[in-house]
Amino acid sequence: MSEYCKSKALDAFKDLINHLNTKYIIVSYNNTYKSKSSSSANKIKLEEILDILNTVGQTKTYTHSHHAFNTGKTEFDNHLEYLFVTRVYDK
Repeated sequence: MSEYCKSKALDAFKDLINHLNTKYIIVSYNNTYKSKSSSSANKIKLEEILDILNTVGQTKTYTHSHHAFNTGKTEFDNHLEYLFVTRVYDK
C-alpha cells in the first residue's frame, strides 16, 4: 500500500510536488471526502492540495460533474472532479 493510502499522504504529496523538475503540474482530484466509510475518504483535502501547489507556482482550478462508482455507503451529492493546473515558478 502506498503512502498516499495512509495517514502520511499529505507529507508524501508535499515531497513529490517539491521535488518535481517540470514547468507544469496537473493533478486530478475528486471530492469523495464526505464518505461514510473512512477507508474511502480522501487522505488529502482539496484545500491542502491547492495550498501545496500554490507554493511552487500559479494554479488554476477547473471542475466538472463526475459520476463515480458507489457501493451505497458514500453520499455523492454535488460530486465533482477537480483538475489543478500549476505553472511552476522559474527556479
